[in-house]
Amino acid sequence: LWISNTGLKSTDGMEQLSKLPLRELRMSQNKMGGPIPKAVFNIQSLQYVSLSHNDHTGTLPSEVGLLTKLEELHLYGGYITGQIPPEIGNIGSSLKRLALSE
Repeated sequence: LWISNTGLKSTDGMEQLSKLPLRELRMSQNKMGGPIPKAVFNIQSLQYVSLSHNDHTGTLPSEVGLLTKLEELHLYGGYITGQIPPEIGNIGSSLKRLALSE
């Protein structure tokens, strides 16, 4: 699902996406704020997630460890702070790229 650079501000209804067999979720360069929606981590078929260049705040939720098929996670260009949760280790060797920065 590619909805980058659309001006999206809300993640309302995102929990409905967990019913779809998505491999990619590209929601970068929007205006989404607040914590990263935990609904993202209920889409366990995801291999690629990009939420970069949004206004998300807070920390990376421990639920990231539920995405055991994840190969790439992009969260740069936002306001995510804190430590990387140890649960990210649950992803295992499938994780090839973890892009975190300001």
